[in-house]
Amino acid sequence: MKRILFILFCVVVLVSCKNNDTNLGGSIIPESDSIFVCTDTFHLQTSNFFVDSIFLQNDTFLLGEIYNQRYGTTKADLLFQIAPPVNYKFPTQDSDSIKGAAVDSLVLYMYYKSWSGSEKSPLEFCLYEIDKKAIDYTTLYFSNINIDEYVSPDATPIGKKVLTSIDYSLPDSVLADSTFIPYIKYKLDISYAERFFNLDEKAYESIDAFQEKFKGFYITTDYGSSTMLHLAQIDLRLYYHYTRVYRIDGEEKTDNVSTWVNYSVNKEVRQINRIVHTDTADVKANLNTIDSLNLIKSPAGIYTNVKIPIGKMKSSINEKIENNHLAINQALLNLEVVEDTDPSSKLDKPEFLLLLKKDLLVDYFIDKGLPTSVDTTAVIGYYDNSSKSYSFDMAYLLNSYFKKDLSETDMLDMVILPIDAISSTDATYITSVKSLFKLSGISVRSGMNSFSPLRLNLLYTGF
Repeated sequence: MKRILFILFCVVVLVSCKNNDTNLGGSIIPESDSIFVCTDTFHLQTSNFFVDSIFLQNDTFLLGEIYNQRYGTTKADLLFQIAPPVNYKFPTQDSDSIKGAAVDSLVLYMYYKSWSGSEKSPLEFCLYEIDKKAIDYTTLYFSNINIDEYVSPDATPIGKKVLTSIDYSLPDSVLADSTFIPYIKYKLDISYAERFFNLDEKAYESIDAFQEKFKGFYITTDYGSSTMLHLAQIDLRLYYHYTRVYRIDGEEKTDNVSTWVNYSVNKEVRQINRIVHTDTADVKANLNTIDSLNLIKSPAGIYTNVKIPIGKMKSSINEKIENNHLAINQALLNLEVVEDTDPSSKLDKPEFLLLLKKDLLVDYFIDKGLPTSVDTTAVIGYYDNSSKSYSFDMAYLLNSYFKKDLSETDMLDMVILPIDAISSTDATYITSVKSLFKLSGISVRSGMNSFSPLRLNLLYTGF
């Protein structure tokens, strides 16, 4: 009996409809008006979308300048405050137990675990003191911050140093050590060391009190366009010495003590990375001659604008299912990457991309949005190395929009941008997303690509 029922079920008039993906929507002739199971392909409009800034959520920092013949020049510099050793007291006055306390030096250390660009090309960094407006801990800053509001345009740098991303002055044994973390070391003028050492004790009662005396540093690069450092940690160390006096069995003894105290650049104080693209006009002019590709670049560089003809899609689908109830079972957008054959054009690929409603581009990250499986504003795209593409599942999003009253001209205006996705401790799910701050860049096939234009593949049912 069960076999007879199964055979009867199989002969129920199910209609499968599929169109040629070279035409928007296509056409079918339904063989039944019962249940429709259809596949369809819709071509999408794309364009390059240049962004001049992103909301700053970075916990690592970029420093340097790097030129890429496809993606242009990216320059990064940094404003940062320092957190003092709160309630620390220097032994500046002689006592029965301590004598001759004096400052030795003030040294800036900047550690970086990775970099982009050249290992040997020189890069000169310049250090300035913030001498105008102080940066604020609670203000929302964007990456196109105006440095002139914080540092006088004609200010003289308090320090300069020429370096390369790999310090070849170090022994090979040190460079080969897996525990070694590269760093920049710069010794400031002794006047700065004396200034910190001789500050009134009240200046060390709190971070706010200290910042009334010292607002922080600005660091930039003067020349070199082949290196971008990814700074992971910054410390400022004040070295000093004194003589410790003590008695043993009534006999006075002394020890010479050399020590240091750390001024941290941590989450208790503010850091702001400025990102500048100095030749955007040239990049735009070059891209205007290429309609087969779109670019995606971070940080704060180029996104891909995608316009989805949501109105025409609904109208076309309704014709096929004869206005029956619609359910989108699968909606895949595959963004195909075109590998750069020229090594000088290659940048790292972002691990994740975000397809996001364009009008939410700013607010989404300020509100710390996180796409879910039931999201109508954003979808995360995952890179598949075998297909060389990022895949976005838009089924839930489209089901939500198709329930609305739509006209033929309605478009869903979205952008694709690189993101940094933070995973749970066991890496089973994503806990947060933010704009990618690491240098990255990819070329993708556009909606006008003659070989494989960007398209949306649907599997849906009407019943």
